[in-house]
Amino acid sequence: MGNWEAKGKSEISLTREIYSPFCSRALLKLLLSTERKYRDRYLNTLYDAILRHMSPIALEIPINPTMKMNAIRLMTRLGIYDVYKQFGMTIHRMRT
Repeated sequence: MGNWEAKGKSEISLTREIYSPFCSRALLKLLLSTERKYRDRYLNTLYDAILRHMSPIALEIPINPTMKMNAIRLMTRLGIYDVYKQFGMTIHRMRT
């Protein structure tokens, strides 16, 4: 956890209890013990399952709601994002 988040968490904790799931050793072990396809950066089904269990309302909040992220998620669902990314890296190397 970065200094900025730790400071904000300590200031808020004066009024209510805060739990940060990203500082949980048990949760990190669980995340790292799952298959790679379930903890993908853009289409993380494991996070969705955890959020659904903890707070179903949290799933209604968009995470990184940009056009770029939506396009990446769509390409990931279609199974073409890896090819697209590799093609882009090849073009980039050819330009330099």
